[in-house]
Amino acid sequence: MAVSAALSAVSSDTAWNAANNFGNPAFIRCNGRIEGGKLVLFDIGRDAYIKIGNLFLDTIGLDTFICRYRATGVGKTKGQLYYSWTGSGDSDRRRWNLPELVVDGQWHEMKVTESAIVDSRSWYG
Repeated sequence: MAVSAALSAVSSDTAWNAANNFGNPAFIRCNGRIEGGKLVLFDIGRDAYIKIGNLFLDTIGLDTFICRYRATGVGKTKGQLYYSWTGSGDSDRRRWNLPELVVDGQWHEMKVTESAIVDSRSWYG
């Protein structure tokens, strides 16, 4: 099984990108590096996640998540992008639902808009 991804999030006022070193992430059940201005993940395991310390994101206007990925050796799959805030704890309502991956070994771009946010009040504050 292999899933690779290059991630970034941008709005007019906010960015989670190479300029702020992606908040110096810790990779759990996956590997990653910053390459070509993108956060590149590889060897992504089940329920992998990225833990980011003191990165402030003003989510107003941050309404699109873009992921470039390729996947092989996995069946039909889709996923979620969970988020939490300092002191907020985990919640199944704090997530973006991701569409089904195209599993053909080729690179694809996934663009997920705010309609995929389960509880937009928790995202926009």
